[in-house]
Amino acid sequence: IVTAESGNVKTYTVKLYRLDNTNTLSSLALSNVTLTPTFASGTTSYTASVPYTTSSTNVSATASSSKATLSGTGSKSLAVGSNTVNVVVSPENCKSDYSSVPGNTCQTKTYTVTVTRAAASTNNYLSDLKVDGATVTGFNKNTLEYTLTPVAATKSSIAIAATAEDTTATITGTGTKTLSTGNNSYNIVVKAQSGAERTYKINVKRLSNDALLKSLSVTSNPSGSLVPSFASGTVEYTYTVGPHVTAVTITGTAN
Repeated sequence: IVTAESGNVKTYTVKLYRLDNTNTLSSLALSNVTLTPTFASGTTSYTASVPYTTSSTNVSATASSSKATLSGTGSKSLAVGSNTVNVVVSPENCKSDYSSVPGNTCQTKTYTVTVTRAAASTNNYLSDLKVDGATVTGFNKNTLEYTLTPVAATKSSIAIAATAEDTTATITGTGTKTLSTGNNSYNIVVKAQSGAERTYKINVKRLSNDALLKSLSVTSNPSGSLVPSFASGTVEYTYTVGPHVTAVTITGTAN
């Protein structure tokens, strides 16, 4: 303030700006992601690898200065392959309010994380296939069909167990299976993480214990008579013919 001898006053004004230009982070983290190298405020470039099952991450960061602003945080989708995540730190002196201040230079800083998400596994092989606790004879992951030794009529079920070569694959078709008399087939389906399927097949025959007849007939010329009438539970019959019959035909059908 200048006051002249005459009393005239003139005021000169100087605006002083003390602006914070700190553009670093004090912390940076991505959920379900491990950064390489470990975070350091002065390091701006990082890499990370995640499995196929990690389809997104949440980016959190803290600026070294409370007056700085951040962009690039929050939830991020991760595509298969390389993904670039940028977090930009804008210091206080980068605000538009100060853009016209003489000598003020805005310098932002970008922290970059390159996240590589693995592709879905296509492995749909079995590493083991068991029936009743024992590995199927001749098991090979590339062999898709197996025929077991026939089992006794008294055996009414088998237990199928399988192990996938890749832990991300899923298996259906295992467990306890009821055996019908005769031929039985069971499918064990291995579904890879990618959705590709491979089917293994087990064939097993349950022997029949049925020694009964379904029908029995005796014919001759001239015809005779069968006593008693046929019944599957009756095992002894009499067939009577005349004195001129020299041959008969006996026909039976197994149950």
